[in-house]
Amino acid sequence: MKMIKSCLRLAVALILLGFVTGRIGAADEISPLGIWEGKSDGEWKVQFTISKSEKSGYKVIYEWEENSGEPISKRTLENGQFKEDTLKADFIEIKFKKDGTALATGHFKEPRTASLKKKKETKK
Repeated sequence: MKMIKSCLRLAVALILLGFVTGRIGAADEISPLGIWEGKSDGEWKVQFTISKSEKSGYKVIYEWEENSGEPISKRTLENGQFKEDTLKADFIEIKFKKDGTALATGHFKEPRTASLKKKKETKK
């Protein structure tokens, strides 16, 4: 009986140590960092390159195709804020999923949505 109690105490201590050091649960965390691409309203190409901002929060480089075949437009959004699973940067909101996909919503005069997939992971 003493052996079982000792083993249980050791197991609990190791689990707590894992949570304290961040080694347990870290794999479930969602990282917005990287290059995300998809199609706005299923039709026009969009890409979001997300990195840590030197100022604060996140920097989002938003690239989009206004009309099919036209050159890509580009805009940089600073001070994006990431909370839980959602990044908000100016008029763009991106909700991330653990499976490496996301849904971007552009809050324009006429709202637009884009299903995204992570193309490339970045560390910064």
